[in-house]
Amino acid sequence: MLIAEVKKNVGVEGIDVEGVIENVYDRSTGEGEFGEWSLQNIMLADSTGKIKCVLKNRDELGKACEGKYVKFSSNFNEKANKKVGVKIALNVYKGKETVELQATRSAGMEFINTPEAVVAVKENSDVRVRVEADKKDSMILSYAKDLTIACIEKGWYTDSISAAAGFAGWVNLLKQDGKLPEVGKEISPF
Repeated sequence: MLIAEVKKNVGVEGIDVEGVIENVYDRSTGEGEFGEWSLQNIMLADSTGKIKCVLKNRDELGKACEGKYVKFSSNFNEKANKKVGVKIALNVYKGKETVELQATRSAGMEFINTPEAVVAVKENSDVRVRVEADKKDSMILSYAKDLTIACIEKGWYTDSISAAAGFAGWVNLLKQDGKLPEVGKEISPF
């Protein structure tokens, strides 16, 4: 669902939404009647707008996630007999009403880093564009993918977040000096 659509559907639960993380804010934690809790706000943007997204009882996101493309998805809950995890809520604070997304621990969260990845153009707009990589970029992405797969097979990346971050790290490392490794030559960060 696009952010412009989200803002028109307050109260709807069970949606999927994606966009670029523009800002990551500090995480708050505490203990309440039902045990420990945490909240962290991020600003999510796509080509149609921006919206605050409240991450409830989820692992902390660091500033390194800013600029990354992410997808939040709801999952089917058999007990409730509906999709849950991401909902559109109306927040009232000091008399001001704002629409926000809320993503709970049950929501899926996936960083999207593929050669066809959607990126945000941040200079004066939040328009999403598809990038067609030139031949050199395609080679870099191919090497980065192979290296990421090798790290997953070795057990160094244990979840999708570490694999996505690792992929981005490999791309940056390979682009640093502008030279690609020779075909058949082994490269390793270790």
